[in-house]
Amino acid sequence: MRRTCPSRTIALAPWRSPSRVLAGWMRCATSPGSYSWPIRTRCRPNNGTRPLAVNLSAPFFLSRAAIPHLLAANGAIVNVASSAAFIGEAYAAAYCATKAGLVNLTKAMAMEYMKQPIRINAVAPGGMITNIAVNFRPPEGCDVELLKRYAGMRGVVEVDDVADLVAYLACDAARGYHGACLSIDAGITAG
Repeated sequence: MRRTCPSRTIALAPWRSPSRVLAGWMRCATSPGSYSWPIRTRCRPNNGTRPLAVNLSAPFFLSRAAIPHLLAANGAIVNVASSAAFIGEAYAAAYCATKAGLVNLTKAMAMEYMKQPIRINAVAPGGMITNIAVNFRPPEGCDVELLKRYAGMRGVVEVDDVADLVAYLACDAARGYHGACLSIDAGITAG
């Protein structure tokens, strides 16, 4: 899939799998996604470590590797967080914590590079039809009412809409954004 900016074209990897996107080191978008289940005594110990590795460590190390190249190109980083960064979701403590961490990693990096020729932002989509949604299986014995809370009254967010927002934040037209996290969640975090 390709999205066009006024001054450059950036390539975005397919959004149906966890991916990291580099476009000639001019723009960098991280799109990790790993969901885990509850904090319960019977869950496997690694249920919390995979989301940490995929949702937070991977964007950190990818950004660290990309930043020297992005500085040379006056580039941009766009991290893909989640509406789960801003609301507690039952049975998804590790996912919520890592996505909130990614938002704050974005802000911390933006502060660190405030005086450098790079922009660092994030987007926070709500539910989308991705590998996470397709493979979603509620935990055994869960309270379905708690899951409905973040299902979204307006339905899912279109993957292409999120890709368009990422492309916009990566291009020069978004030069006023730095350290921002833009929600695109069909109102899930509205209240």
